[in-house]
Amino acid sequence: MQSVSEGNHEMNEKVFCIVVTFNPDAAELLKNVRSILENHVALVVVDNGSSNHETIGEQLQGIPDVAFIPLHENRGIAAAQNVGIEYAYEHGGGFFWLSDQDTFYPADYIRKALEFIESLDEKEKSNLGVVGPVFYDNNRGAVQPVVVFSPFTRKYMAKEGANVVSHMIASGMVIPRKAIDIVGYKNEGLFIDWVDMEWCWRASYLHDLKLLVCGDLVINHSLGDSHRNILGKKIIFRSPFRHYYMVRNAVSLAVRAKYLPWAVRGELFAKSIAWSLVLPVFSRSGKGQHLKAVATGFYDGLAGR
Repeated sequence: MQSVSEGNHEMNEKVFCIVVTFNPDAAELLKNVRSILENHVALVVVDNGSSNHETIGEQLQGIPDVAFIPLHENRGIAAAQNVGIEYAYEHGGGFFWLSDQDTFYPADYIRKALEFIESLDEKEKSNLGVVGPVFYDNNRGAVQPVVVFSPFTRKYMAKEGANVVSHMIASGMVIPRKAIDIVGYKNEGLFIDWVDMEWCWRASYLHDLKLLVCGDLVINHSLGDSHRNILGKKIIFRSPFRHYYMVRNAVSLAVRAKYLPWAVRGELFAKSIAWSLVLPVFSRSGKGQHLKAVATGFYDGLAGR
């Protein structure tokens, strides 16, 4: 493991950015790393068993304020995030900024995020679970709305300043240390899909922490591998591997996450049924693989596997 070394003396104190990698394009990853380091933070790159992990390690070797942790196997996004958060926690991290391997940030991203947090009153700060950005989805070609449950999913376009939400994507999340103390780490049993939403729901429904999207923070991000217009809706399509976890975890949370309101659990279960029907039928190729994936995921979700 390569440790964070002494580097830029103008660093935002105690801010650690955690990036999880899985078979990234090495050149693109280096651009990503540079965009993050322009924010003057410490960076922890956790590799989830990439075939090119040695190349990644060589590229990052010697870059100030960067730690590289290769896991040598794919342990899932939740486990990799936890490894990075734990490293940052043990090294005095006060804020944990989460990202994936292909999201790029402006040089003032973390400055704006910290200024936003500082602008909150003392009660808001003490009850803060996470701050996140608005994001422009490259696949859909549009800024995406934020989400609240009232009681079912309701989407709205974020305004400037604070927007209370029910959950957000991982990329751009800035989590205060105190929230990790209260909520704990990510649920590794989920492996990949719904990981960040489930953490947000625990923070909100179990611990009454506020989840805020700052309308002044905007990033570019790509959701899914592709999308198709079906009955007037843009549906995101992923690999059969991802569709398995998407359905399995939705069913499992609907059945077992008893801290969630019944309306949310019912909506999750209904969506998992809809995905199980829609995804195999409208996938452009490998319909049999998609059908097997969602059917197995549905069964495993019910069985608690």
